[in-house]
Amino acid sequence: KILMMLMTFVMAFQMLTATAFAIDASDRGNITVNGVEDGIGISAYRLMDISFDYNVQQPKNPMYMWTSEVAGWVSDHYSDFINVSNMNAVEEAFSTAEDVLVAEFYDELAVAIKDGTVHPASETLVAEGDVVTIDNLSMGNYFLLIEGGAKVYRPLTANVVPEWKNNTWVMSHPEVDAKSSEPAIKKTVTSGIEADNAEIGDTLSFELNAVIPVFPEKKKKK
Repeated sequence: KILMMLMTFVMAFQMLTATAFAIDASDRGNITVNGVEDGIGISAYRLMDISFDYNVQQPKNPMYMWTSEVAGWVSDHYSDFINVSNMNAVEEAFSTAEDVLVAEFYDELAVAIKDGTVHPASETLVAEGDVVTIDNLSMGNYFLLIEGGAKVYRPLTANVVPEWKNNTWVMSHPEVDAKSSEPAIKKTVTSGIEADNAEIGDTLSFELNAVIPVFPEKKKKK
């Protein structure tokens, strides 16, 4: 779960801030996505802010907050996931939600982003090869959408957070593996003449359907 993963860096801060080098508000991280098609588009949408006091090098309460761009949508569709009276804090219900519910949340959010209902801050790159790295990302939680290729890709998430490395605090550089499926094309004769019985000169009508396995039911077509 996202919040459980983020707790790791919080515990590290509490143990090491006395001797740690400082993280600055200008520090940036990146996200690397492996296993994509050459030329495909990858967008990283910022969903969560991390509340952090740079003076004392400690997270603040509430630690995780939905960004202003997505908070309204979350409140309207998944109100248990947000505390609007406390700076749009991410509620524990999100961290403890069943995987099926979390997948539904991301699938519906992906639709809202693509149809322009929600406008999170984002960075977009076109892959050159099968690995792409999105740079210049501030601290936060990111939602990755991969589109424009022959395959269908599942949404991904990644966290850019401080981590202790080589005796200093640096912004993290997470790597994630793309999850994709090959669409199958099903062709059905609709003209009333069976394809096996057709003769030269006959005109046949076909219906083509794309069968997309392991793909969100509520996700729009590419």
